[in-house]
Amino acid sequence: MTAPTIIFQKAFIKINKAPDINGIASLLEPLTLSSITSQVDGFLNPDPNRFELDASSGIIYDPLTGLMWGDETDELTPDEAMEACKASRQGGHSDWTKAGLRPWLTIVDYTRNNPVLPPPFKTHGDSVWTADETPWSKKEKRTGSSRSFFYVGMCYGNVNYYLAGYRRRARPVRRAAPASQCLVIGQ
Repeated sequence: MTAPTIIFQKAFIKINKAPDINGIASLLEPLTLSSITSQVDGFLNPDPNRFELDASSGIIYDPLTGLMWGDETDELTPDEAMEACKASRQGGHSDWTKAGLRPWLTIVDYTRNNPVLPPPFKTHGDSVWTADETPWSKKEKRTGSSRSFFYVGMCYGNVNYYLAGYRRRARPVRRAAPASQCLVIGQ
């Protein structure tokens, strides 16, 4: 039997064993609207103090998600950006990839603008590619520069798309802690 997981948007509680009927109520007591709102607010307005910067490598670790974030790439097409992220050896790690949309949304701070990334992140462009191709581009089985990919705007945190022929920056990301040990799952 797999352990049940209770999901509230991006917040979850993992129950390691199936509780008896009397134990369920005690497990759910801490999940008040206030506590859930506080957790969701923590994602939408990330506390810059939660991030840990390794000054020697420039890598930023987010203990909430278990993700490590590398430095931005130069302006590249989505395919070039994916290759550059995978080829990254920042901090001696070889398992970097281009960040998808969901991980991006865990670090964008919607109380800020220009840039929307909290310290210690630094950004050098107006938008950054995600690894996610748009659903319509995938459905139509587009190829080459006619494909489209989502990006995150660094001024206001907007999400939109560009055709694959455009050049934008990207940011490598890697999982540093198992998802089971983190509050947010996804990548």
